[in-house]
Amino acid sequence: MTDFNAIGEFGLNEVLTKRLTTPGGSNSPSVAPELFPVLALENDRPEWGYPKGELRCGRLVNSGAVAGEFSAVQLYLPSTARSIAVVHQITSFTANVMNIGRGVGIGGGQVGWTAAATCTVDFRWAANRTQLIIETNDTAVAPSLNFAIAQLQQVDQRYDWPIIITPGTSLILVGSTVNQALSANVCWMERGAQPGELA
Repeated sequence: MTDFNAIGEFGLNEVLTKRLTTPGGSNSPSVAPELFPVLALENDRPEWGYPKGELRCGRLVNSGAVAGEFSAVQLYLPSTARSIAVVHQITSFTANVMNIGRGVGIGGGQVGWTAAATCTVDFRWAANRTQLIIETNDTAVAPSLNFAIAQLQQVDQRYDWPIIITPGTSLILVGSTVNQALSANVCWMERGAQPGELA
């Protein structure tokens, strides 16, 4: 698919060149490279995603301290979902060093995991429309990670690189020290999957 921004930049450049060129004179230099990024920022504003069916969501997640056990949180999208969730930001609120990674064989509703309510930050919807499931757990054996993505080592440290959760996969937040609570703020976007986006 042709890049939409490239099309927009080409069209804008053509219009500006024609308007700024003196009849019979030389062509005006392109000003699109300076102007178009400013316009593109408007296109990227979160509120423009709402009409496209994107849900903006947020949740403060907590897993309490239990003696001899690791605190953990999982964000899980059911295998039956026809959507994707893009986690935009994770902020740690505890001194417990937090590992972030993809879970191994962990699905929603497993024994020992407790569901936590999720919600959109779009207050036009009276009911919860997100399909992402958030669950907490305290376990003597830390949940296995397929691979580690990042580690937050202090209070107010933030991870803000997008992580895409697809149906049947889970993102795990797990503390690295037993008997310490885990608390974090998670912000994500959720939308229906486009044709061909899911294998």
